[in-house]
Amino acid sequence: MHNKKAAVVITIETIVIIILATIFLGLSLMIVGYIFHEMGINVTDMFLSIQQQRIQTLKLSEESFDIEWSVLEIGLDNKKTIFMLFRNPGASEKAVWTLNHKIFNISSGTDCNNILLSYNKDVTVNNKDEVIQPLNIQTNKNITAGTCLFEMQAADSSNMIKTQTRIINLK
Repeated sequence: MHNKKAAVVITIETIVIIILATIFLGLSLMIVGYIFHEMGINVTDMFLSIQQQRIQTLKLSEESFDIEWSVLEIGLDNKKTIFMLFRNPGASEKAVWTLNHKIFNISSGTDCNNILLSYNKDVTVNNKDEVIQPLNIQTNKNITAGTCLFEMQAADSSNMIKTQTRIINLK
């Protein structure tokens, strides 16, 4: 029977390599974290910029009441925000717009009443001013794909009624 002993030999070079590898790993993780953090800030800025462009495009409308899209495509169990424009051309000191909506089924088998719309029911606009308001559209996973017709009516203080009709494609 032979007597065997295991020996662990760690040279100074091995210790230096382990220390350097640990330092480089830490620096790499820090740099990658910084890059992803900056990328997140840039993406947020990009979305805010796109939102401002959408609002500026809507303001080009000559209507006193308008909605920014003509056809909206939205997935099931999803939420989108679009914008509405209200103007007071100066006929009165303040115009109060009162909103209500209707949704109609165009596709058979699609229950468009399951689309949730949320918005401010009353919007006040000062003389010769304009206001942009969000319109949130939300679908649930139980709704079936199809097409709906959405009608938004806005009546101002003088009971002048403006109607905007849009199509919602559920995917």
